[in-house]
Amino acid sequence: MPVPNPPIISVPFADAAGGTYIQNPIPVAPAATGRASYTEGFPPITFQPETAGGVPPDGRDFNGILFAVTSYCAYVQGGQLFPYNAAFATAISGYKAGSILRSTDGATIWFNLSDGNATDPDGGGAANWVPLYTYGTYSIVTTGGTTTLTAAQSRYGVLLVSGALVSNAVIEIPPAIRNGWLIVNATTGAFTLTVKTPAGTGIAVAQGGPASPTGIWCNGANIYGTQTPLAYAIDAAATPNTLALRDNLGQLLATRLNQSSTVENPTIGAVFVENAGADGFLRKISLPDFSAQLAPTVLDNGLGGTNQTWQNVLAFRNINTAYTNTTGRPISVSFGISLGIGAAATLYVGVSPVAWCSNGGANTGHTLSAIVPDGEAYEVLVTGTYFGLNNWAELR
Repeated sequence: MPVPNPPIISVPFADAAGGTYIQNPIPVAPAATGRASYTEGFPPITFQPETAGGVPPDGRDFNGILFAVTSYCAYVQGGQLFPYNAAFATAISGYKAGSILRSTDGATIWFNLSDGNATDPDGGGAANWVPLYTYGTYSIVTTGGTTTLTAAQSRYGVLLVSGALVSNAVIEIPPAIRNGWLIVNATTGAFTLTVKTPAGTGIAVAQGGPASPTGIWCNGANIYGTQTPLAYAIDAAATPNTLALRDNLGQLLATRLNQSSTVENPTIGAVFVENAGADGFLRKISLPDFSAQLAPTVLDNGLGGTNQTWQNVLAFRNINTAYTNTTGRPISVSFGISLGIGAAATLYVGVSPVAWCSNGGANTGHTLSAIVPDGEAYEVLVTGTYFGLNNWAELR
């Protein structure tokens, strides 16, 4: 049953005992008659009466044993893990699988994967020791090419890569099952950075610095990203349901405007329209050609376009009858009408009265006009004496 409140052991028992009052260390095998050892404890002779030739237990042994035990208790109670010890590793024929040690720098906790492991985990080529945790960041400066990390170098959870790249860079990490690293690509230059194992595959890490780290992990053979990639394909062409291609700085590739030399070279004051091939590229046209290539399209869809003319439609129009503009663009309607005394005429576009006239004196003629948007109905409603339409013209 665990002790609810274990006593505080801040110093070992007999810590201040002089050399004549403590046997330290206690020997593994018996070293003298009647003295304690780890293999024999207190020997049988210390259990016999002195009258029968027995030897009483030595108080120095009690101090030494209690000193050894409480030294361990004080160390563990202080929250410390043990570092690698070569003599201890030899004495026990190597550390058992599952052993946990701390590094000598106090920044790493090592985990042992095999029985009989006598190698030093802090050594550069330590076998079967993997880091459970390492505090801090390991910095790598590169201008390109391949940089191979040792197990000790790759133990840090954050790898900061910097330098002005003059070629593509590769960081090789020893293959070992590992929950993950954060890779900070703080390099400059229009080149790639790939993190991989020496014989396995890896992933590209985009530039972005500390604000945009990339998470990776290793399955013991290859490097993978910690986030599932988007299912959408990346394409430079105007393909539906794909993502636009970006460079290694994360910027959209504006060079798509420059696929045909001077024809599509972006310049100040140029106007860009979609390429005739509908391939997702833009084609440059000069400003003098703007009205010839772009403006007619706009004007043809508006009032007064190049293909609109005034047409006499008197034979096809009458009062109190609704008509609809189905031309696909706005039209202008103008008509003349003769009214009797007290009569009135109103031109409606949709449900809105947009033009109106009345005759309060002698019989006379009137002219009304309005613009009718595409798809709207229009009609002339007359009240009172009506003598007829004089004319009806439409700009269509």
